[in-house]
Amino acid sequence: MVSLFFGEKTLKTRRSIVVIGTIVFLILGSVVFFLAQANKQDVSSLNQKLPAGITVVKNVFGEYLVVNQKDGYSFKIPKEWKGIESIDYLSGRAEKGYFGSSITIVGKEGVPNLLSVDRFDNNEQDKSLLRWAEDEFKTFELIGEFTEDKIGEIDIVKTKEEKHLMGMSVYYFKKNNLVYALTCGSEEYLKYIITNGKW
Repeated sequence: MVSLFFGEKTLKTRRSIVVIGTIVFLILGSVVFFLAQANKQDVSSLNQKLPAGITVVKNVFGEYLVVNQKDGYSFKIPKEWKGIESIDYLSGRAEKGYFGSSITIVGKEGVPNLLSVDRFDNNEQDKSLLRWAEDEFKTFELIGEFTEDKIGEIDIVKTKEEKHLMGMSVYYFKKNNLVYALTCGSEEYLKYIITNGKW
């Protein structure tokens, strides 16, 4: 009965398209499943050393993400690092009146491949970000000339610390009554991480 409307050739063509489409879908599904399993194994040793709520994820595109549910943020790792060699997390840091947590990451390749993400409680909401950064540097005897800038919609304060951090860049920004300080030897990587993060 169907062949009266479509003709036998059209019906065979449609069946062939459905069969080919099903085969392609199954192959793609298998490839995605295989990649997902391989990616899980790639990050499992990193995740074993991290506390609950902190995970490293590698997606099917080979991008590495650090997901910190404990502190409420996540970010992508620069592709040039080709993954993560090591990751450490410190929670409940309290030093000289500053309270927060830290993640330190070493990438597998590339120079520079070291990143520190510090998240501080902001107990002085009325203090400007610039003043906050200057006061923190003074408290910890760090040296740097600060400038204000913007990355997308995020206002930042940035500097390079020459005395103790060998010229590494430090970027500060505020989000949800918290202050973030990201430290890396590359401003390009810091911009990438801030832009591709959920803070």
